[in-house]
This record gives sequence, C-alpha cells and structure tokens, in this order.
Amino acid sequence: MGVAETLDKVDTAISSSSDRSALLRTQNLLNHIYHRLHRICHSDKEKDEYDECVHLYKTYANKLNSLLDGAIDHLAVSNSAVSNSSSNSPLNICVTCEGSSSNLFSKLKFDGKSCVRAFMQRANEFCLAKNIKTEKLLRNATEIFSGDALHWYRGIKDSVLTWDELTILLLRDFSQADFDYRLLAEIRSRTQGEKENIIIYLSIMSGLFSRLTKQLSEDDKLEIILHNIRPCYANALSSVSEIKSIDELRTLCRNYENIQSRLFQFKEPPKATSETLAPDLAYVDSGSGITILGNGMHELLGLPLVKENCISVTTAGGQQLQSIGFINVPISFEDQFHILKALVIPEMKPNLILGIDFWRKFKLCPKYISSVLMADININPTADASHQTFIQGYSNLSEAEKQLADNVVKQYNDISSQNKGLGVTSLITHHIDTGDSKPIRQRYYRLSPEKQRILVEQVDEMLSLDVIEPCESAWSSPVLLVTKKSGEPRFCLDSRKLNSVTKRDAYNLPYISEILDNLRDARYLTSIDLSKAFWQIPIAVEDRDKTAFYVPGRGTYRFKRTAFGLTNAPATQQRLVDLLFSEFDLKVFAYLDDIIVISKDFNSHVTLLLRVLDKLKEANLTINLEKCNFFASQLKYLGYVVDSHGLRTDPSKVEAILNFPTPTCRKDLKRFLGTATWYRRFVPNFSTIAGPLNKLTSVKGTKSGFNWTSEADDAFQKLKECLVSAPVLSCPDYSKPFEVHTDASNYGIGAMLTQSIDGKEHPIAYMSKSLTAAERNYSITERETLAVVLALEHWRCYIENGQTFTVYTDHSALKWFLSISNPTGRLARWGVRLSAFNFILKHRRGVDNVIPDALSRSVP
Repeated sequence: MGVAETLDKVDTAISSSSDRSALLRTQNLLNHIYHRLHRICHSDKEKDEYDECVHLYKTYANKLNSLLDGAIDHLAVSNSAVSNSSSNSPLNICVTCEGSSSNLFSKLKFDGKSCVRAFMQRANEFCLAKNIKTEKLLRNATEIFSGDALHWYRGIKDSVLTWDELTILLLRDFSQADFDYRLLAEIRSRTQGEKENIIIYLSIMSGLFSRLTKQLSEDDKLEIILHNIRPCYANALSSVSEIKSIDELRTLCRNYENIQSRLFQFKEPPKATSETLAPDLAYVDSGSGITILGNGMHELLGLPLVKENCISVTTAGGQQLQSIGFINVPISFEDQFHILKALVIPEMKPNLILGIDFWRKFKLCPKYISSVLMADININPTADASHQTFIQGYSNLSEAEKQLADNVVKQYNDISSQNKGLGVTSLITHHIDTGDSKPIRQRYYRLSPEKQRILVEQVDEMLSLDVIEPCESAWSSPVLLVTKKSGEPRFCLDSRKLNSVTKRDAYNLPYISEILDNLRDARYLTSIDLSKAFWQIPIAVEDRDKTAFYVPGRGTYRFKRTAFGLTNAPATQQRLVDLLFSEFDLKVFAYLDDIIVISKDFNSHVTLLLRVLDKLKEANLTINLEKCNFFASQLKYLGYVVDSHGLRTDPSKVEAILNFPTPTCRKDLKRFLGTATWYRRFVPNFSTIAGPLNKLTSVKGTKSGFNWTSEADDAFQKLKECLVSAPVLSCPDYSKPFEVHTDASNYGIGAMLTQSIDGKEHPIAYMSKSLTAAERNYSITERETLAVVLALEHWRCYIENGQTFTVYTDHSALKWFLSISNPTGRLARWGVRLSAFNFILKHRRGVDNVIPDALSRSVP
C-alpha cells in the first residue's frame, strides 16, 4: 500500500472515529508516515504528501480536542513550520493529552500548612514541564487549593485577576514571619554528606539559595559552601586564590575528583586520641590523728595556706617533721562530701595521709578498709563532681556545628566594639528630671599623681569615643575612680547630690529568681555582653549640662552618653533591653546589660541568635565579644551556673566562700553571711545552720566584744561544706503541678518545693525558719499548720498558676484543722490565709518525709 492510500485510510479513520480510544489508535500510524515522508521529502509529489500528513495531524488534534472537551492545550505544529518543511530538521509534532483538569493538577496541591514558597516553586516548574500558561492555574485554583487555603481563596477570588496577583496575596498571608531566618539556618547547617556527590550537593544548595527572599551575594554563598563541603574538597581548594562563582567551584571539584580517581582513594586522617592520667595513691592511717599533705601537694591544690598551729609531727619511723600551717581540703568519697583541715608538711614523702579525722567525717569503720579506697581530692577546690566539667564555648558541638557557629559569630563582627568602636542607640534617651532645683556645684576631689594620670587617660578615651564633650555649665559633680572586679579602674561620676534632686524613674528591674526559674530545658545557651552599656545610651541634650565635671588642668566636660552613677541609669538600661527583646517570649532574657539566649536544639538556637544579633545591629548597639559565650551547654549567668539540668552554684563565688578566713569581727562575719546567703536556696537548712553565726552579728554595743565560739566555727565550716557540695536545683515547669512538703519540730519549720518529672521527684527550692520563743509554745498541730502557711506564702509565685497542687505533711491531725467549721484565734487567721490557695492535703509517713524533717530539726 502506497503513501497516498495510507493517508486516505488515516483520513477515513479520523473522520469515522466516535470515541477517544479509537482516535488514539491512528496516532502511531500518523507518526510513522510523517517521519518516513520527512526522510524522503525531495520531489514535489512527496512534499504534497508531507503537507497532507501535517494537515491530517491538525484534523486529528481538533477531533481529539472536541472529544475531550478542550483538554488539549496545544499542538506543536505551526504554519511556519509547515512552510519550511523542506528544511533538514524534522518537525517536533506532538499532540499532548493530559486528560481532565482534576487529573492534570492532582500532584499540585496547597493546603495552607505547607511552605508557600515551596508550593510556588513547584507551580512554576509544573507550568514549564507541562508547557501551560499560569493563567490556567488561576482557572483551576479550586482544584489546586484545599483545606485552609481553599477557604482563603474563596474569600479573595473575586479581587484577583491574574496568577501573579494571587501569588502576591499568597506570600502576604501564608509566608512565615521568620522564613528567611529559618531557611538561612537550614542552609548554614546543611553540610555535605560523607558519601554525597559534590555536584548533587551544590545543586541542592543552589536550590536552597534561590528560595531566599533576600538573595545572598555570590561571595556569601561561596563562603557557606566552602565551610560545609567535606574536608577533602576544602583542603584541595585552599590553594586556589579566588573562586568567583558556584559554577567555577563545581568545575574545580569535578577536576579534583578526576585527579583523585586516577591517583588514590582519599581517606580522612584519624582523630587524635588522649590518655587518661593514672590516679595518685593516698595512705589511710588510723594512727594519725589528722590528715597530712606533703611532697608539694599543697602547692598543686592552690588552696590558701593558714600559717597557724605550726606543730612538729613524729613519724612512725621516729623522724621529727615541722608543719608550715594547714589548708582546708575538699574531699568527696562515694556520695559524701566534706572539708578536712589538713596539716601541711612539705618534707612528708607520701602526697596524702588520711588520718582518723577522715574516718570520723565519712563514718568509716576499720573493717571497711580492706585494701584501697577511691577518694577524689579536687584540684579545683570549688568543684565537686558536678562542677568539674564546666563548659564554655563550642566544646559540646560537632565539627559541622562549630563551623556554622563560627559563621554566625563572624557574620556579626561589625557589631563588636573591638571592630566598630562604641555604638549609640536612637531607640531611647536618658532624661535627668530635676524639676525646679537650682544647679548644684561641687569642688573636685584631689587625687594622687598616679590616679590623676589614670583619670586623664580615661577622659581622653571618653573623648575619642564621643562619650563626653567640653562645656560651660552651672552644674558640677566630682569624679571617682572605682575599682572593677577585674582590678581595672572605672571612671565614675559622684552624682549623689545630683541624684538627691532627681525624680526617680519607677521602672522595675526584673527579679533575678524569676529569670532563673524560666531557664528550663536550656540545652544551648548564649550570653551576650553589651560593651559599656550605659555609654551606648544618649542623654537628652537639655539635661547634659547637669552631668558636668571638672578635671584639673583640662577644664570642664559633660556627658553625651549615660554616665555610671546616675540614679536612673539602670532603669533606662532595663527599659532599652525590654524594648528590644519583648517579642522573644521566654527565649531571651536580659538583666541590664547581661543577655542570655536559650534553645532546646541547635538549629533553633542559630535562628534565634541571628534574630537577636539583628536586633542589636538595628539598634546600633555593640557587644564585647571577649565576654560573650556562644552555643554553650552551660554558662555562668547572674551568679549561677545554668544548664539543661537546672541551676548550680558558681564555682568562682563558692571558691571565695571556701577560702574565706575565720572572721575576727562582726563586719567580716556579715560579709561572709552576705555572700553565703546568695546561695541559700541551694542549702536545705540554711537558717538553722547559720543560726550561731547570726547570733554573733546581732550582739549590740562594742563593749560586748566579738567571741568566736566552737559552735560558731562548726557552723562556719558546715556552711562551707554545704555550699561546695550544693545540689543541682531543677528549673520549674509551670505546665506541671507542684508539690510542697512541710514539717515542724520543737525549734523550727522546714519545707521543700518539688515537681515530679519523668516519674522522679526533683527539688526546686528549700526553705527553713527558726521558731520564735512564742511559736515554740504552740501545739504540734499549730506548728505543723504554721509550716504549711509560711511555705505556701513563701512560694506563692510558683503555686498560684491555676493548677491544683499537693501539700504533703507527716501530721495526720492537720486534716482535722482544715475541716473545722468555726475556727477561732490564730487558727481562724491561718484558715483565711490558706483559703487563697487551691491545694490537696495528703499525709506522708515521717520516715518518707526525710528532708523537711531535717530542715526543721537543725537547732540554731
């Protein structure tokens, strides 16, 4: 059969076809004839047959389109193509049938919950792949959208004319507020897998970059990729002077792979290993009345030497050795921790001899010591087992996370005071409202030549930082040089008289305890220190003259920025940080210039930290990088050590307590108690232990003198031991109910606040109080009731959270008190106070109520 006859047969088949399946069977025959004609299309006859074949294609498409009710969008044959049929290139004739609209868009869906930008990217790719116009997407939007997105579309469809308009509204209503932060965090943490092909990795990264709203520069993209590719590629590319684009990077990596495949298989170098030092040996000697340190051990410990009781000691061999004093050595053995007074004898060859005092302190029996005891003598005297691995910086991060953390920090080098200098914000201004007060003028303080030199240096520094300026003013205050914790002098305005006529700003500083209670599940922490925070807040122009001060030989100056010593400076500083970070609910906390950022996972921490640093940058504030800690698992904040487990005592502060010498006057004792009281929440029976010491501070008059008793010394050493071995306190979880455990003795009351987490009881805080003489006369039921009343009122901020909490007591008669219908006297008053709380009272046997019982029984 010839070509002409075959074409006639196809024409007849197309004309007579009444359904889609019959019509589709003719397409293969048409394709065969078309390609055969194209190969032999030389004579006029064959060209005529070719044209007839193309015409039949159009007829076929029209017929098929009518059967499918317009489901075919296009026929890739044009008149111009037919007219050029003599060309060497064959026509790409293709009739495309996609079926119904619902089938066409079955894989392109958006429900309003998935990423809107990912959906828009899929929609663009879909249009290119199917060769359809975006307007068809708009016509079929009800097929594409579902769920919340469909409800949304029905509300706005009448106002939308084009797909482009619809995409603008989609981005407006469904974009995540922090999309770029999240995506950038994902990009920075996306490292090349160990077996991932470099070309695939670069393609994935290019796709992620394209989704950013604010596009990164090519240099920024390359910096991220070069940090995240496998070390073998990074090392090979380190010798390349400049890489201008990702395409160039792709070529270089491919060349490297080709070279490696011809040479050898690359292997990662083995990681370095570390050795654990062998423990030292101590001798347990029941014949020695005291523990002895020798052979330079006291120098290794670095503890302060008290040069008292320098006695001679006779060894077992009859040798006479002279001691040079004693030191207080912290020793932990199994679950116990005590501080022993150890005699120091440098000539003693054994490093340590544990005497009978060690046996007594740790309650050991001779039969217990069979051969070897394992005791831990801390080289860091302030750290028990929970303190010995205090982590700062990146120690808890993987290599990939360290690289990403470095990137984040480097990205904000421009807000470091070391690079930028001192910032000044425009968000807030410090005012000094003195009302109608007349100007106050004071003479300057005379200083020694050395301090005068330091003063002039600091004035020059403040001039260079634009903190002060020369002036003529009717006001004048003297200046002081105050020593900072680091030992460096700080310029401080003695503004006491100015403060006395300044109206106080009532803006409150947050409770430190409230901040600490919210640091729960803080697995990743960052602390940020604002550089000279007060100096970054401008003073109102009309108030600057009030800060004037005189420098001998240099003239009068005034502050342009907030000065140290002004009464309302802390309130202004707190108002600024609250303004900056109010949107970060329970994730960012700030107390004056101390900022802490907490997160449960690494990626969230990166995102959060980027937002915080952006806030500081927008406010034109600078930070002191040397005092910042990024991505730490635990860090020091507001005098405590914070980690995911809760709060610990700060080793440096406990060290000061441990090394505190025996007080010789009431002033020294008050200093010690003031420092120790900072950590009273960690000590179960603080008030009763410190009772003998508090008695000494309350002695009135100077004639009575200061009598340091053995009872006071025992309390002094006991407090030290309790603080060094203080437990970890959990941060409260306000979504879970609290439990209050109380007990009372003849002399005091004790209480413990706990929560049950994962089936275990975790302490939140302790409380104890000595009873007054009148309270000791109460009946046992009244004392137990008083313990409940005082405990609930003390922890009101925890338990008034809308949930029912439980009170445990070992006094069953307390239930009787709560059921009295008409109580009188103090029972009635206590009943009114307890009625404000929503609690359930439960009885717990005394044997199970150990800690509250112990808290109540330590007698001052």
